[in-house]
Amino acid sequence: MADFVDVSDPGYQKGIGQELGVSQATVSRTVNTVVDSIIAHANEWIKFPTTNREIVEEKQLWQRKYKFPTAIGVIDCTHVGILKPKLLGDEYINRKGKSTLNVQATCDAKEMFTSVDVSWPGSVHDSRIWRNSQLENVPKIIVTCVGLHNIAKTFGDPDFEPAEEIPEDEENHDNNRDELALRQQGQEIRNNLSIVIYNFNN
Repeated sequence: MADFVDVSDPGYQKGIGQELGVSQATVSRTVNTVVDSIIAHANEWIKFPTTNREIVEEKQLWQRKYKFPTAIGVIDCTHVGILKPKLLGDEYINRKGKSTLNVQATCDAKEMFTSVDVSWPGSVHDSRIWRNSQLENVPKIIVTCVGLHNIAKTFGDPDFEPAEEIPEDEENHDNNRDELALRQQGQEIRNNLSIVIYNFNN
Protein backbone atom coordinates (compact mmCIF):
# COMPACT_ATOMS: atom_id res chain seq x y z
CA MET A 1 0.00 0.00 0.00
CA ALA A 2 1.34 3.39 -0.95
CA ASP A 3 1.90 5.91 1.83
CA PHE A 4 -0.23 9.02 1.39
CA VAL A 5 1.70 11.60 -0.59
CA ASP A 6 1.10 15.20 0.46
CA VAL A 7 1.29 17.97 -2.12
CA SER A 8 3.36 21.07 -1.46
CA ASP A 9 1.75 24.49 -1.30
CA PRO A 10 0.27 26.01 -3.44
CA GLY A 11 -2.30 23.28 -3.88
CA TYR A 12 -2.86 21.53 -7.16
CA GLN A 13 -5.90 23.50 -8.24
CA LYS A 14 -4.43 26.83 -7.14
CA GLY A 15 -1.16 26.06 -8.95
CA ILE A 16 -2.95 25.08 -12.17
CA GLY A 17 -5.09 28.20 -11.89
CA GLN A 18 -2.00 30.39 -11.63
CA GLU A 19 -0.46 28.74 -14.70
CA LEU A 20 -3.62 29.26 -16.74
CA GLY A 21 -4.48 32.68 -15.35
CA VAL A 22 -7.79 31.60 -13.79
CA SER A 23 -9.03 31.25 -10.23
CA GLN A 24 -8.86 28.10 -8.13
CA ALA A 25 -12.67 28.09 -8.11
CA THR A 26 -12.71 27.97 -11.92
CA VAL A 27 -10.28 25.04 -11.92
CA SER A 28 -12.42 23.24 -9.33
CA ARG A 29 -15.62 23.75 -11.34
CA THR A 30 -13.89 22.61 -14.53
CA VAL A 31 -12.53 19.46 -12.92
CA ASN A 32 -15.96 18.64 -11.50
CA THR A 33 -17.65 19.21 -14.86
CA VAL A 34 -15.17 16.94 -16.67
CA VAL A 35 -15.43 14.24 -13.99
CA ASP A 36 -19.24 14.33 -14.12
CA SER A 37 -19.15 14.04 -17.94
CA ILE A 38 -16.91 10.98 -17.75
CA ILE A 39 -18.99 9.43 -14.97
CA ALA A 40 -22.12 9.85 -17.09
CA HIS A 41 -20.56 7.52 -19.67
CA ALA A 42 -18.68 5.20 -17.28
CA ASN A 43 -20.94 2.24 -18.02
CA GLU A 44 -19.97 2.46 -21.70
CA TRP A 45 -16.30 1.93 -20.84
CA ILE A 46 -16.36 -0.21 -17.70
CA LYS A 47 -18.40 -3.29 -18.54
CA PHE A 48 -18.49 -6.75 -16.99
CA PRO A 49 -19.32 -9.62 -19.38
CA THR A 50 -22.95 -10.57 -18.82
CA THR A 51 -24.35 -12.08 -22.00
CA ASN A 52 -23.64 -15.69 -22.97
CA ARG A 53 -21.71 -14.50 -26.03
CA GLU A 54 -19.50 -12.14 -23.99
CA ILE A 55 -18.80 -14.83 -21.41
CA VAL A 56 -17.84 -17.41 -24.06
CA GLU A 57 -15.57 -14.89 -25.81
CA GLU A 58 -13.83 -14.04 -22.52
CA LYS A 59 -13.29 -17.71 -21.69
CA GLN A 60 -11.81 -18.33 -25.15
CA LEU A 61 -9.47 -15.32 -24.82
CA TRP A 62 -8.19 -16.36 -21.39
CA GLN A 63 -7.60 -19.89 -22.68
CA ARG A 64 -5.84 -18.70 -25.85
CA LYS A 65 -3.63 -16.04 -24.28
CA TYR A 66 -2.85 -17.51 -20.88
CA LYS A 67 -3.95 -21.16 -21.01
CA PHE A 68 -6.36 -20.34 -18.17
CA PRO A 69 -9.55 -22.38 -18.72
CA THR A 70 -13.09 -21.15 -17.94
CA ALA A 71 -11.95 -17.75 -16.59
CA ILE A 72 -13.86 -14.58 -17.45
CA GLY A 73 -11.70 -12.21 -15.43
CA VAL A 74 -9.36 -11.66 -12.53
CA ILE A 75 -10.10 -9.87 -9.26
CA ASP A 76 -7.89 -8.16 -6.71
CA CYS A 77 -8.00 -5.55 -3.97
CA THR A 78 -5.49 -2.89 -3.01
CA HIS A 79 -5.36 -0.08 -0.50
CA VAL A 80 -5.13 3.53 -1.68
CA GLY A 81 -3.90 6.05 0.87
CA ILE A 82 -6.22 8.93 1.77
CA LEU A 83 -6.47 11.64 4.40
CA LYS A 84 -8.35 10.34 7.44
CA PRO A 85 -11.99 11.42 7.03
CA LYS A 86 -13.47 13.50 9.84
CA LEU A 87 -16.62 11.38 9.89
CA LEU A 88 -16.10 7.75 10.95
CA GLY A 89 -12.39 8.16 10.29
CA ASP A 90 -11.35 5.15 12.37
CA GLU A 91 -13.15 2.84 9.93
CA TYR A 92 -10.59 3.84 7.30
CA ILE A 93 -7.60 2.67 9.34
CA ASN A 94 -6.35 -0.60 7.86
CA ARG A 95 -4.46 -3.38 9.65
CA LYS A 96 -1.17 -1.53 9.06
CA GLY A 97 -2.47 1.58 10.81
CA LYS A 98 -2.82 3.61 7.60
CA SER A 99 -5.89 5.55 6.48
CA THR A 100 -7.01 3.99 3.20
CA LEU A 101 -9.79 3.06 0.83
CA ASN A 102 -9.91 -0.65 0.00
CA VAL A 103 -10.22 -0.75 -3.79
CA GLN A 104 -11.54 -3.85 -5.53
CA ALA A 105 -11.34 -4.24 -9.30
CA THR A 106 -11.82 -6.89 -11.95
CA CYS A 107 -10.03 -7.01 -15.32
CA ASP A 108 -10.36 -9.01 -18.49
CA ALA A 109 -7.70 -10.72 -20.59
CA LYS A 110 -7.12 -7.47 -22.53
CA GLU A 111 -6.10 -5.69 -19.28
CA MET A 112 -9.27 -3.61 -19.33
CA PHE A 113 -11.16 -2.89 -16.11
CA THR A 114 -14.56 -4.59 -16.06
CA SER A 115 -15.67 -3.38 -12.61
CA VAL A 116 -14.36 -1.31 -9.71
CA ASP A 117 -15.54 -0.71 -6.17
CA VAL A 118 -13.86 1.83 -3.88
CA SER A 119 -16.76 2.47 -1.55
CA TRP A 120 -15.27 0.56 1.37
CA PRO A 121 -13.06 1.86 4.20
CA GLY A 122 -9.60 0.36 4.58
CA SER A 123 -10.60 -1.66 7.65
CA VAL A 124 -13.05 -3.80 5.65
CA HIS A 125 -11.83 -7.25 4.62
CA ASP A 126 -11.63 -8.06 0.89
CA SER A 127 -14.19 -10.89 1.09
CA ARG A 128 -16.84 -8.56 2.52
CA ILE A 129 -16.33 -6.16 -0.37
CA TRP A 130 -16.87 -8.97 -2.87
CA ARG A 131 -20.13 -9.95 -1.17
CA ASN A 132 -21.43 -6.38 -1.13
CA SER A 133 -20.05 -4.79 -4.31
CA GLN A 134 -22.21 -2.06 -5.79
CA LEU A 135 -20.59 -0.06 -8.61
CA GLU A 136 -23.04 2.82 -8.07
CA ASN A 137 -21.40 3.76 -4.74
CA VAL A 138 -17.83 4.27 -5.88
CA PRO A 139 -16.21 7.70 -5.54
CA LYS A 140 -16.36 9.69 -8.74
CA ILE A 141 -12.66 10.29 -9.17
CA ILE A 142 -11.73 6.59 -9.03
CA VAL A 143 -14.36 5.66 -11.60
CA THR A 144 -13.07 8.49 -13.77
CA CYS A 145 -9.50 7.18 -13.60
CA VAL A 146 -10.63 3.63 -14.41
CA GLY A 147 -12.74 4.86 -17.30
CA LEU A 148 -9.87 6.94 -18.69
CA HIS A 149 -7.58 3.89 -18.43
CA ASN A 150 -9.98 1.85 -20.59
CA ILE A 151 -10.48 4.71 -23.05
CA ALA A 152 -6.71 5.18 -23.41
CA LYS A 153 -6.15 1.48 -24.05
CA THR A 154 -9.02 1.34 -26.53
CA PHE A 155 -7.57 4.19 -28.60
CA GLY A 156 -3.96 2.96 -28.38
CA ASP A 157 -2.48 5.60 -26.10
CA PRO A 158 1.32 5.41 -26.45
CA ASP A 159 1.71 5.11 -22.66
CA PHE A 160 0.25 1.60 -22.89
CA GLU A 161 2.14 -1.30 -24.40
CA PRO A 162 -0.10 -3.62 -26.41
CA ALA A 163 -1.20 -6.72 -24.52
CA GLU A 164 1.32 -9.44 -25.22
CA GLU A 165 0.03 -12.45 -27.12
CA ILE A 166 1.58 -15.67 -25.86
CA PRO A 167 2.07 -18.29 -28.59
CA GLU A 168 -0.03 -21.40 -28.04
CA ASP A 169 3.02 -23.68 -28.18
CA GLU A 170 4.67 -21.84 -25.27
CA GLU A 171 3.77 -22.30 -21.65
CA ASN A 172 2.94 -19.21 -19.66
CA HIS A 173 5.83 -18.83 -17.20
CA ASP A 174 6.36 -16.04 -14.72
CA ASN A 175 9.65 -15.22 -16.45
CA ASN A 176 7.71 -13.71 -19.40
CA ARG A 177 7.54 -10.52 -17.37
CA ASP A 178 9.74 -9.02 -14.73
CA GLU A 179 7.67 -9.38 -11.56
CA LEU A 180 9.68 -6.76 -9.69
CA ALA A 181 9.11 -4.19 -12.45
CA LEU A 182 5.36 -4.91 -12.38
CA ARG A 183 5.23 -4.40 -8.62
CA GLN A 184 7.13 -1.12 -8.91
CA GLN A 185 4.77 0.01 -11.65
CA GLY A 186 1.77 -0.86 -9.48
CA GLN A 187 3.27 1.04 -6.55
CA GLU A 188 3.78 4.10 -8.77
CA ILE A 189 0.17 3.93 -9.98
CA ARG A 190 -1.10 3.77 -6.39
CA ASN A 191 1.10 6.74 -5.44
CA ASN A 192 -0.23 8.74 -8.38
CA LEU A 193 -3.80 7.78 -7.52
CA SER A 194 -3.30 8.98 -3.95
CA ILE A 195 -2.10 12.33 -5.30
CA VAL A 196 -5.09 12.59 -7.65
CA ILE A 197 -7.51 11.89 -4.80
CA TYR A 198 -5.82 14.47 -2.60
CA ASN A 199 -5.77 17.10 -5.35
CA PHE A 200 -9.39 16.48 -6.25
CA ASN A 201 -10.47 17.13 -2.69
CA ASN A 202 -8.33 20.24 -2.11
